[in-house]
Amino acid sequence: MRRIRIINRKTKDKVFSLNKGFTLVELLIVASILGMVALAVLSSFDAGFRTFAHIQTFGGTQADVLLAMERFERDVKNAFRLSEITFDGGTKEISFPTVVTRLDEEDNERVSLGKITYRFDSSQKAFVVKEEGYAGSVAGEGSGETSSEILAYIEDLNFNYYFYRKEMEGDQERVDYGWKAVWNGEEEGLPKGIKIEVVFTNGSRENSLSRTVFIPVGGETVVVSDGSEQGGEGGQGGDV
Repeated sequence: MRRIRIINRKTKDKVFSLNKGFTLVELLIVASILGMVALAVLSSFDAGFRTFAHIQTFGGTQADVLLAMERFERDVKNAFRLSEITFDGGTKEISFPTVVTRLDEEDNERVSLGKITYRFDSSQKAFVVKEEGYAGSVAGEGSGETSSEILAYIEDLNFNYYFYRKEMEGDQERVDYGWKAVWNGEEEGLPKGIKIEVVFTNGSRENSLSRTVFIPVGGETVVVSDGSEQGGEGGQGGDV
């Protein structure tokens, strides 16, 4: 920095001083400081925008999937064995008797027996649920008691079913258990549990969520030596 002094020649006293401009070093220091401050501010804004975008994505996709799985778990835990409506499942679709909530003519909610179907709609890439009243699912009547809803837009959906089977041959007992991709409720009753896996896109990344739901009334199947089957623990021996 260049400093100019004006001095009284007689008294040698300094009258005043005048600053004139800045040196290059000072300008570089100030520019560096401003640059660091600006970089910090821009970094904060960038982090904020990324967080906002992540929250928006979570709220739009992953939250829908989580809510759909919560609803699926609730309905599966309410499943029971009913002779008129069988529990049938494949890798992409599952249907079973359970408790459904319907609206009457005055838009009041009423609880009744019915059938619920969860499936993957490949044409829309959607997780879809369909509810049918008892009359509509058994006798094919009452089209007004059928409703469908898209729970979430996903990439893929898979179901698997857990079984526990005992075979009695005299005094010998053989146990067979594991997971299978197809379930025939007319022959096998209710599975002990269901595993659901949902694949969805979260932003630009593909993610998956899985959950295992055990059915309270789903029990083991006991096969005696004469080929007949009996329901074991869990109340699978009788129909509602």
